[in-house]
Amino acid sequence: MKSDIQKQIPKLNFAVQSLLEKVNNDKFLRIEGANVSDILCELNTLEGDMGEVVVKKRNIHRYQKTLDMGMVEPFNNVDDAKVLLSYHVRLWTAIHEWNENIQIWQVSPFEEIDVAEILDKS
Repeated sequence: MKSDIQKQIPKLNFAVQSLLEKVNNDKFLRIEGANVSDILCELNTLEGDMGEVVVKKRNIHRYQKTLDMGMVEPFNNVDDAKVLLSYHVRLWTAIHEWNENIQIWQVSPFEEIDVAEILDKS
């Protein structure tokens, strides 16, 4: 059992590194000309992948502690990747919401535009 856990550690590190490379892709930093819906879809997929990695990390930690395997692998890069991904998701979600609001405001009669609402959302 211990050797199975030991074999899982490099696999998880590889999966995290692969996720980090995807999250660090320049397309998540270039707003101009980007298809916001496509970016959000891709980020949602990455969030699902990240969720799987987090579950694997917890399972490995639990097994390492239960089997008293000594030092527990920290997998700090999992947390780093998760935080970076969450920043991208928040950014692109805000851009998406802002674009939707702009579309609503552009077709609204000028007299009906609620300036306080615009300020709240900005």
